[in-house]
Amino acid sequence: MDYLNDGNPETSTDLGITGIWLMPIYPSPTYHGYNVTDYYSVNPDYGTVDDLKNLLDAAHARGIRLILDLTLNHTSNEHPWFVQSMDPSAPYHDWYIWSDVDPGYTGSWGQQVWFPLNGMYYYGTFSAWSPDLNYKNPAAYAEMHEVVRFWMEEIGVDGFRLDAAKHIVEEGSKQANTASTHAWWENFRLFYKQVNPLAVTVAEIWDEPHINAEYVQGDEVDLAFEFYLADAYVNSVNIESSKTVNEQIELSYNLIPPLQYATFLTNHDQDRVFSHVGNDPQKVMALAALLLTGPGVPFLYYGEEIGMEGQYPHEQIRRPMQWSADQIAGFSTVEPWEPLGPGWESYNVDLESDDPASILSHYRNLISARNQHSALRVGDLKVVNKGNESL
Repeated sequence: MDYLNDGNPETSTDLGITGIWLMPIYPSPTYHGYNVTDYYSVNPDYGTVDDLKNLLDAAHARGIRLILDLTLNHTSNEHPWFVQSMDPSAPYHDWYIWSDVDPGYTGSWGQQVWFPLNGMYYYGTFSAWSPDLNYKNPAAYAEMHEVVRFWMEEIGVDGFRLDAAKHIVEEGSKQANTASTHAWWENFRLFYKQVNPLAVTVAEIWDEPHINAEYVQGDEVDLAFEFYLADAYVNSVNIESSKTVNEQIELSYNLIPPLQYATFLTNHDQDRVFSHVGNDPQKVMALAALLLTGPGVPFLYYGEEIGMEGQYPHEQIRRPMQWSADQIAGFSTVEPWEPLGPGWESYNVDLESDDPASILSHYRNLISARNQHSALRVGDLKVVNKGNESL
């Protein structure tokens, strides 16, 4: 925790972050946790609810807020609700989307979405293991509001990262960005702001900026991740041309209400940014400068600030944090679920902490500057074109 933020603004040895987003921590049969079997508990592989409360206390004492990844669109097919829903006469049957016949259409990116089971078909946007909840059912709607209330009021979390936000309510074969989805989020916002007016939500809406804008303009979510700007950052640095990023940053800034989009470089579903730029420390530091002096609310993927590598499959971009050059990179005293990533002996916290030219020092300096100067956080955007795309 002291590595992230030691709570003392006078020190310069911590990273200086002010928020933590935890990927799903609920019980789940999948390693990534996005297929939930119990929304009111912590996966025992991670610990207990009391452990989470201790983490929250430590974070809040250092001025760090903590948000949870919340999968509202679907559950696991092993969730007790879904298991009971297989019986057409059961109360939970209408908590999911069932059909007596195969409706025959595919999903919003051409994927299979109807899956046979017990002579019926159920709907799942992402897979057969992830059946969608039916939010046309008031009971399912009310239960997920209770989940939100539980984590904010009883546990004390500060908000949520909203997974698959554009897929919440389908309108027949239209399955993304529906009017029903927008209405759902408007009501959701009214509810969670009543529980905690200072709570924050950041939505995963992997779509064009004008689509993102619709979710924040309509008082539905506080922030939406800006994927097109992230791509522009990485592409511009790779080709050493400011043209792409200048055009995209102005477009995003003008389309999306100021301060209501979340910026990043890459995330847990993409190849790591260091691998995107050919493991070039200078390029990744240029990217850090763009991210941390640009508009929006910046998010860092853990290990990005030290130069962690990683490319598909998913497991290889979610590897152990590289703390040191000691055994298992100081991450654990036992064999971790995934092996260490390449380059861990050269890119780790211990090695970079006291090196003023390191990637970590660069990130620390930029975050410190952003924290000290409000213009970098809430100022207006003015793009300066110098007639030279290398600048």
